[in-house]
Amino acid sequence: MHLQRAARWIGRTNSARALEDWKKVRRLMQDQPRSETNDQLRALCGGQLLTFGWREGMEAEEAKLYAEEALRYAREAGNRKHEMMLLGAYGRTDGGQRRGGRLCAVGTTGPGADR
Repeated sequence: MHLQRAARWIGRTNSARALEDWKKVRRLMQDQPRSETNDQLRALCGGQLLTFGWREGMEAEEAKLYAEEALRYAREAGNRKHEMMLLGAYGRTDGGQRRGGRLCAVGTTGPGADR
């Protein structure tokens, strides 16, 4: 729970660090039992990974993994609002400009970006 709070806080100023923190949250949640609260956190985690991954130029295949996983949890919970937010976040990454095999936010320069 504390790592989730830290990841939310650091994400305001350091997207690379937030991405790593959310990856750690995801790893820690993999061993936790299924419950409504845990599944909500898993879906939230996937959305945050998509958001920060888009900012940091995440590979398309990695984004797909997080999107599919988060969407599964949101759909199982019947949370249509979160499902739509996840689809939007994934669409943003998948619809981003491809530069050097990586996805980057439009108007940014990321690893391998054409200048």
